Amino acid sequence: MKMNALIIPLTVISFGISTGTLLTSCEKSKKQTSQELQLSGYEATPEEFLRAAKEGDARALKLLIQQGIDPNTRDAQGRSAIHLAAETGHQDAVSALLDAGVSINVTDPDGVTPLMLAATQGRPEMVRFLIKQGAKPELKDHLNRNALIYAIDANQPSSVEELSPYLRAELDTALLYAAAQGKFHVINTLTSFGASVYARHEGGMTPLMLAAENGHTTTVHALLQSGANRFAINEHGWTAAQVAAAANHEAIAELLSQAPEAEELAINEPSDEEGVMWQESNSDIVAVLPQTASENQPQENNESQAGSSSQVAQNDTPQKSEQPNHSTSINNGKSTIVVNTTTPAHRPNQTTPHRPKRHLPFIANQTVSTQKAEPKHPERIAQDLHMRDYHQQNLPFIIDKVTPKSVQVRKLYGEHKKVSVRQGETIPETPFKIVSVHRKIKDSKLNDGQPSDISIVEIEDTRTGKRRKLTTQIPEMASEPWAVLENTSGSEIYAARTGQTFQTSSGETYTVTDIRPSQVILTHQKTGKVITIPLGN
Repeated sequence: MKMNALIIPLTVISFGISTGTLLTSCEKSKKQTSQELQLSGYEATPEEFLRAAKEGDARALKLLIQQGIDPNTRDAQGRSAIHLAAETGHQDAVSALLDAGVSINVTDPDGVTPLMLAATQGRPEMVRFLIKQGAKPELKDHLNRNALIYAIDANQPSSVEELSPYLRAELDTALLYAAAQGKFHVINTLTSFGASVYARHEGGMTPLMLAAENGHTTTVHALLQSGANRFAINEHGWTAAQVAAAANHEAIAELLSQAPEAEELAINEPSDEEGVMWQESNSDIVAVLPQTASENQPQENNESQAGSSSQVAQNDTPQKSEQPNHSTSINNGKSTIVVNTTTPAHRPNQTTPHRPKRHLPFIANQTVSTQKAEPKHPERIAQDLHMRDYHQQNLPFIIDKVTPKSVQVRKLYGEHKKVSVRQGETIPETPFKIVSVHRKIKDSKLNDGQPSDISIVEIEDTRTGKRRKLTTQIPEMASEPWAVLENTSGSEIYAARTGQTFQTSSGETYTVTDIRPSQVILTHQKTGKVITIPLGN
């Protein structure tokens, strides 16, 4: 009994001393925190908390949270502290807020994330840091714009470079968007990561056509430097030059209507032994492109009720519109991005620098050094081979129709004239001779049951004797398309085209089964396994 009597009072005394000590410690800690805040120039208010985030004061953020400030506090626009810290590039402040439980993918009332704001500021370190911490590049705001679109809108190539590897499936849409908006600074970055200058929008509009339609001279130059084809035609049979003319952009139309150079007027079908000449891309090319003032000005991306400006009537000669429509709706398969653009002042034609060329051997019959390819895992070849470029060269004319007596050829430059040429004659202003005509007319469901001309016309380059067969109303190329493949294991670069076969140093054999603007398709000879190598770094 004495032991119990002694234990109870001692327990009570011990508890009382502990509680008092804790309360005193807590009060001292809170008082000390308040003093530290005052010395730092902050008060314990939500406004001061947001100021600390914007200024990147991680220590103040922690002290304010200890003072009871909600880490999810928002400003008058509904943006949280982590939005402000990300936008101003303060990683320590972002880390402090993440430690306090703030979501890295928190959105403001418009669906804007911290990553989107960082992307607009051209802060690649912050973009990289946010993604590493779990930020999702694929998230979209209420206007269906993701962080990549924000970076494009802000003309920030460094942000585009960080985001592109995570959004490869949307790069073509992004390039169409950038072209329509006149964001020339990001064109080369997008194409280097896999965006294709051959991508098509509604109505068969290419990026070059969209840039030309909206009067973006510098963007037109940037796209041409990236390999855009000015002889491509849309679903109405118009070239980019005709699209520009219809939108009253005469200077751009004149630029794109120039007569083809000698190398564009040739059938360039090299043998496997010849290889090709490749014009390398230049990431600094935009620094020396002619500047168009309006393309340097920020443009808003508010939603528009207007339809696509590519919906034009099909005529042989496009009519200039008095008030061209400059709203382009770009669909990426999941959502629609509406682009509002303005018409810049006309500028005279200005030339752009030429990029260096180098000779590339074809990959056919080559032995490619590799570290990844193995008999049991043939798909690992994609870790060694990277697709760096895609090349196609369209002929600058099209076979319009075939009559019993002649072939009607439409030139895709100059005044886009149609000329009649008989078999055995040379197409005017070209070295191409009509050597044979196989006329064929067929009823087509795609043409409302009306007769469709699907004749085959064979032409010959009189300088080399090389021939190509052309189909009526179908744009044809001067040679089969080819891609550029870089072997990272052996630092080798090859050209590749459909049908070529090569071996690896580990003894595996692959066939190039298809070349597309955005990917190369390989097939492992023994297993039949199909391997896709996407375009991009």
